Amino acid sequence: MGPESLKLDRTNELIFIIMNQEKDLNKNQLNLDDYDIVALDDVEKGNIDLTEVLKRNGHFDENDENIEEAACEYIEDEESDTAVDESIGQLIGHEKDIFSIDLLDGRYLVCGSEDDSASVWDLTKDLKKAAFVISSHKDSVTQVRFNSSKRLLATADMSGTIIITDLQFQSQRCSLDEVTDLEWIVWHPTADILFAGGGEGVIWMWLISKTGVAQAKCYLGRGSTCNVGKLLPDGKKLLAGYEDGTGRIWNLKDSTYVEIVFGEPITTCDIHSTSPIAAIGTEGGNVFVFNLDNGKILKTFNFSKKDKQEDEDDNSIEDVKFHPKQTWLAVGANNGQVSLYDCTSGMPRFEFKGDEAPIVKIAWFTLSSGTVVLLGANIDGVIRIWEGKSGDLYKSISGGGAEIYDFVVDGDERSVKIFSACAEGVVRVFECD
Repeated sequence: MGPESLKLDRTNELIFIIMNQEKDLNKNQLNLDDYDIVALDDVEKGNIDLTEVLKRNGHFDENDENIEEAACEYIEDEESDTAVDESIGQLIGHEKDIFSIDLLDGRYLVCGSEDDSASVWDLTKDLKKAAFVISSHKDSVTQVRFNSSKRLLATADMSGTIIITDLQFQSQRCSLDEVTDLEWIVWHPTADILFAGGGEGVIWMWLISKTGVAQAKCYLGRGSTCNVGKLLPDGKKLLAGYEDGTGRIWNLKDSTYVEIVFGEPITTCDIHSTSPIAAIGTEGGNVFVFNLDNGKILKTFNFSKKDKQEDEDDNSIEDVKFHPKQTWLAVGANNGQVSLYDCTSGMPRFEFKGDEAPIVKIAWFTLSSGTVVLLGANIDGVIRIWEGKSGDLYKSISGGGAEIYDFVVDGDERSVKIFSACAEGVVRVFECD
């Protein structure tokens, strides 16, 4: 049996409880004598090795054949009605779903929740309670981001309220309320500048000083919602995608832009780290790769279903991510399909069709061996990992059927962990390698 966690009635408190397999659990009562409470105080280099904590307390055996057989059976038997929870631990800090998650240097973990709050955990401390909780939001917290200086945290809710928190003093630096129907936020790669977009097509920029907002500026659209935004690597331009099917490459200094017409509501975007190319995904199932210098469309990949009786939402592109070194583009769709394309040839390197549960996020990560892997999370709680070059399925991990809304990956030469934001206020922790 894998580790299970239960929530105690203590404000902002988080502990791990490992079930004693020799005793039955009455779901209406909680007897602490039936459980081993494990303190998460095993810290090295700013990372907590949850696997080692579980092993030392006798609840995890990497050589246990039964565990291996159960995991393999779940991966191979896709007809099974019972999903196995293969997480090595669970963090419980909210009463409702967690929509967004971010991690800073393997130390600070932040979660944005449907309960109108964000919690920040210091993973180098005893995790009996959150380091602090940001509770002054007005709506569900859907965006959480640490900045590049590692001093500030931005948390944003659906109403448009953005709270900037000073991590050193664990206090609010300022609050921003200019955005309506907020869709996204992004920090500048080198400065304490935050960008945000949402309803009415307005993109806001704020320079955050030690005392609050030092300067503000906005970039106006045509009134159509700005669904996505991402800064170019040089920090001088910003790519924005709008509900009316247009994209703009904004020059941040003089507010000029290059406009590209894609013809369908834009749902996601990404920018290559070294080549001047970007990708846009649309609600209609199209992915456009284009030149950032002149806006010229270079390649188009189509994911739309030929069967017109299918729900049009199944066509939607949920995420696109460029390979960190190659000109390969990974695409995740609402129908559960994950594909990897070579942007030079326009040919697919591999395609994976899952169980039709929508993809919520894809991400690249380099393992300690140097192998680059692609991770994809489905809404139904399954995370799959592919070898980035061959497309071979490296690993499939189940979260017991619990919905996943976001995830982050972190690790070093010892181990790689996946932190997933899940339904019912749970963060599940998985082994990646």
